[in-house]
Amino acid sequence: MLTAEIWLRMSMVKGLAVARSCTIAKHLIAYADIHFDVLTAVGLDESQSQQFIHASTHYIAATLAWLEHPDHHMLIYGYPTYPQRLSHISSAPLLLLITGDVSVVSQLQIAMVGISSAISIAIFFMPGLIRICCLRYLVMPLL
Repeated sequence: MLTAEIWLRMSMVKGLAVARSCTIAKHLIAYADIHFDVLTAVGLDESQSQQFIHASTHYIAATLAWLEHPDHHMLIYGYPTYPQRLSHISSAPLLLLITGDVSVVSQLQIAMVGISSAISIAIFFMPGLIRICCLRYLVMPLL
């Protein structure tokens, strides 16, 4: 199994903290053949093992094909390219799939994580977000 496929499958397993998912995925990479016994040996319960084994092959194939483009990237929790600020939230995603310059995700910015097409949501929320950021970071209190 490809390393990227292991990460994609782990991202679809529910009921694990992101750090635990990361640890389990790193263990699974060492195995040439991943089956139910291996999954339980590395710490997945029966339900989670089933989720891993029966993860959407269509999604995996489509994502692996998408990742073949040189401008498409998969950032993994706990790795240097993963945004440090994002890794500190309690619901940080295991993976980030991004298009473009990887270094941009580590800069201070507003991001909508988990939404593949955020244009309509951004149009609705952006004026308020800009106002909050301006008030918090750009307006100096009068002395």
